[in-house]
Amino acid sequence: LKVRFGRHGAVARIVNAIRDALRAQQAVVVVGYSNGFNFSLKALRLVSGGGVRLAGVHPAAPARFEVPDIVRRCWIAYTRSDWAVRAASYVGWLIPGWGRLGAIGYKGTDPRVTDTDYSDVAAGHGGLWRGEALRTLADDLCKFAEAP
Repeated sequence: LKVRFGRHGAVARIVNAIRDALRAQQAVVVVGYSNGFNFSLKALRLVSGGGVRLAGVHPAAPARFEVPDIVRRCWIAYTRSDWAVRAASYVGWLIPGWGRLGAIGYKGTDPRVTDTDYSDVAAGHGGLWRGEALRTLADDLCKFAEAP
């Protein structure tokens, strides 16, 4: 599932794309980067069905987020040096849903969620989108999307 979005109307566009893919009986993999992961969580709570895979790359969400029912598997890619999501966690009281998941990994108990620390190959917020780290991330995202 390919969705590119800006801030305005993002949740509605994600919902529509997921519904269209589910109607067409296509596999649905939602990848949310930074605050886009929060938009993805909101959208997935508005869609019924099942079997969706959700991946978060440097997600600016709480480390103990609630996984929507429609999600079959969730995977988080993070780096301990992600300063942007650490900073976001300090203003979470201003912007609900923000947190430091992208810097510390998942700390909840939902067995559908796994995470990978990429601190050895990437640094900072967005470091996974550059060089060798991007190749590693792309390989791991493909494995996640194709796994049963």
